[in-house]
Amino acid sequence: MRSAAEFEQAADDGFVPMVATTDGDFRAQVDMFPLGPELALIDGRNSAFRAVRTERMVARHGRDDLLMFSLYLAGSGRLRHAGREASLRPGVGALFESRNAWDLTMDDPVRSLLLRFPRSALGLRDKDLTAGLAYGLDPALPAMQLLSGYLRQMVKVSDGLTPTQRQDAGLVAVDMVAMALRGGPATVPGESAAGEVALDMMRRHVRERLGDPDLTAASLARRHHISVRYAQQLFGRIGQTPGAYIREQRMDTARAKLSDPGNARRGIAEIAAEVGIVELRTFERAFVRRYGLTPAQWRRESAPRP
Repeated sequence: MRSAAEFEQAADDGFVPMVATTDGDFRAQVDMFPLGPELALIDGRNSAFRAVRTERMVARHGRDDLLMFSLYLAGSGRLRHAGREASLRPGVGALFESRNAWDLTMDDPVRSLLLRFPRSALGLRDKDLTAGLAYGLDPALPAMQLLSGYLRQMVKVSDGLTPTQRQDAGLVAVDMVAMALRGGPATVPGESAAGEVALDMMRRHVRERLGDPDLTAASLARRHHISVRYAQQLFGRIGQTPGAYIREQRMDTARAKLSDPGNARRGIAEIAAEVGIVELRTFERAFVRRYGLTPAQWRRESAPRP
């Protein structure tokens, strides 16, 4: 790209409309790596520029559910957004959103890795998300070091991954952004705080992926780049093993489905498969061990009385 107009079009395609100001020698290269629905990693190399998303653009364009986390690998500048200003330099990361105006100025040539994802994927409460906007996250933070290395590696290997692997990798990156934001812009989380974040991420992953029959303690640890032993230590904080937590969530979710009158015509095997248990007899034995009734008996006992 050699003009502000081309840069604006690339931003429109990759994130949201903006207005760009550049000098006469402007150069830009943008490589996009699609990872899933509204999920992408963008590798950008640009001359100095200013990009502004105005209040009018916010009002006119409805893409208000997108977030972008930008990791700056080279260059310096500042981001004005959400009533604050972040100072940008190599290694710093900053979060901004499409539903509010922003003003991004880079004073010299810049390279950045931008992770675009839906607001809902971040898993933070609105007030926590808003508090994290336009903060320059310190590259010395352990969570930022982890995230930086992961995004750099994703650029190298993304093309060799299957679509499912790319989406899984993108969701891991979003989880890492959430971890970095929870760590805060000024404090380094200790091992205990970092462990709580990792435990929360794994528990959420289990609840979201119950239907995966290959969800195990080993796959859970591998997905979050930790050892099985460390995963066991973290789940020990809530008095469980990872495997026991997975089984508990499967059984409790299945029990709720069996109690729901809306599922009355659905087969028990179908409900078992929805929580990741393929063999009906395995499901029935596990259900009896946990609740003292077969799934069919539980369904009859919990059915509304005429």
